[in-house]
Order: sequence, then structure tokens, then C-alpha cells
Amino acid sequence: MKTNELLEVGWQKKFGASGLPAHMVWGVVRWICYGIEPGSFLKAVIDNDLRKAVVQADDTNINFLKEWAQFFHNTAPHGCSGDRTIARIWQERGGMQGILSESEEPQFHTTRMPGTTHRRVT
Repeated sequence: MKTNELLEVGWQKKFGASGLPAHMVWGVVRWICYGIEPGSFLKAVIDNDLRKAVVQADDTNINFLKEWAQFFHNTAPHGCSGDRTIARIWQERGGMQGILSESEEPQFHTTRMPGTTHRRVT
């Protein structure tokens, strides 16, 4: 399996174990894995905007507001929710897939070699 498929399957399982409404799974998976903006209710939850979440909630999700807060606080990756700024950064980075691809890029550190003006790349 490719990395993105593993991410999707893993988050589908975590979401399924959460007891949250099944019709929301793909919005959550796409947000966490790729930073793809979800619908207005889920976006309000991610932005920690209770008033908007209540207004945008469907008849099912209105009964799960506590569980949504617990999911994003206890289960979802740190940095994918909390306020609009945090969410924007998550989206710009491309979610978990983007963060993982950033970490796969080589890291270059320069150090000054003792007794010279040359720098060494490690």
C-alpha cells in the first residue's frame, strides 16, 4: 500500500472507533490526510467555532458536539484543529501527507570546520 492509502485506512479506522456519524468519515479523512477543506459544519468544529458549528449542524451532528470536540482534542493529530489560523496552516501544508513528504526531504545542516573558513554540509 502507498503512504496515502495507509493514512486513509488508518484514519477511517480511528474515525470508525470514535462513534461519530458515519456519513462524516470522508470529510474527516480528507481533512486529516490531505488538508482538503470539509463542509461548513466540520470546518466550524475544526476552527473551534461553537456558534457556527451549532448553526451548521445537521439533525445528527447537533447531538454529537461533545464527541466532535473530544475527537479533535484526543484523537486527531495535533495541529489539525483549534482555530482558523491553525487550520489554515494545516491546509497549506497539505495535511498529514504534506507533513510526511516534508519530513522525507533531506535536511542540510552547515557547520563550520575548526581552523578554517569552510563549512561542511551534513
